[in-house]
Amino acid sequence: MNFPRSEHPSRFWKWMWLSAVLHNVVGALGLGLFSEVVFGWYDSPAPGVFYHVWIGFVAVFAVAYWLVYRDPLGTRYLVVLGIMAKLASALPQLVHLLLDSSALPPIFWIPIITDTTYALLFFVFLRRLG
Repeated sequence: MNFPRSEHPSRFWKWMWLSAVLHNVVGALGLGLFSEVVFGWYDSPAPGVFYHVWIGFVAVFAVAYWLVYRDPLGTRYLVVLGIMAKLASALPQLVHLLLDSSALPPIFWIPIITDTTYALLFFVFLRRLG
């Protein structure tokens, strides 16, 4: 089922984009404000600057997902970037955890699973746009 240009996607897709916004906002705030606590739970060293850069990108993409939420039909290019961003976040974490389970705290399975899920949902949404 493709979305005709004159019609808006279903409520499911609108809610999915809003949930992606909230996912990134909660993730950026939670990991940004409580990273020392989270890493402390696992006796892991405090994250470095690249971790904080990653959190910045998570926050930036929350804005991109908000723009898609507001105009799902006119922001196709942001959907493509969203797919790339979710995979660029999930795949390196997955590789690190599979190769060395001590590389990251196990809590990082959460963004691996959620980001991969969102990437798949974004892809289906893009396909339905036609």
